[in-house]
Amino acid sequence: VSIYNFGYAMELTSKTLEQVMQWVRFEHWGIQFITPMWLLFALCISGREKMITPLRVALLLVIPIITLVATQTLGGFNLTHINPHLDQFGALVTFDYERGLIINLSIMFISLCLVIILVLFSFMLVRSPAAFRMQAVIFWIGSLLPFIGQLIYNLGFSQYHLDITPLTLTISSLILTLGFLQYRLLDIVPLARDLIFDNLSDGIMVLDTQNNIIDINPRLPVMLSVVNVKSIGKSATDVLKEFSNLADFIKNNSSGLIEFENIESNKVVSFMGTLSPIKKKKK
Repeated sequence: VSIYNFGYAMELTSKTLEQVMQWVRFEHWGIQFITPMWLLFALCISGREKMITPLRVALLLVIPIITLVATQTLGGFNLTHINPHLDQFGALVTFDYERGLIINLSIMFISLCLVIILVLFSFMLVRSPAAFRMQAVIFWIGSLLPFIGQLIYNLGFSQYHLDITPLTLTISSLILTLGFLQYRLLDIVPLARDLIFDNLSDGIMVLDTQNNIIDINPRLPVMLSVVNVKSIGKSATDVLKEFSNLADFIKNNSSGLIEFENIESNKVVSFMGTLSPIKKKKK
């Protein structure tokens, strides 16, 4: 991002076509690797790092590397920037060109990466517990702004051929910097929470203050078949009505221990349940 922004600033202050093309070539050393790296980061931070393999990383970098090599022909063969020239808008001089096949392919690739990133952070936003939701919101906004910026520029809606993507990237960087400092965005806590919650051998049910089910881990439906993903949002006492003593215990207690039995396939299984309140600032 720094390479892109610095190069574009120098491009805008350059007066000759030769100088502008020099900085455009420089910019692409940053441009081509922003979205692939951000996609890899999004996969890691959303808990999908197992999808990252050396082969997939290599495939992910094929188009950026091809495009980078092609952009370095600007001023010569012009494989990506056909018919490069300067346009004058009052005191403002901007770079303009006709897009070649490779640059259009690169734009589609960048757009696809940004869409996938937004989808990943959208899932993260929906799935995150309240304590980590602000982190997901910051990642989502930080990804949305550059997507909007490049969309406006590439669709030709930007005045005077000005590329507003560096501006949106700068705003995103400031938002993320605030997040790093204020919300500790790079902490592994949300990811660790998901891994622990999903892999515990104990069944877990999370309730709100009205005893509605707001989350369960994968182990719980294995233990109690009456509970499943469709139970989320429903009253725990209604879902567990087959276990009247457990339902009454949840309804009448804020904490404590209870023992109950479950009979399935002519097999009796005994359980011990623990009800524990989660408090924050005495609430």
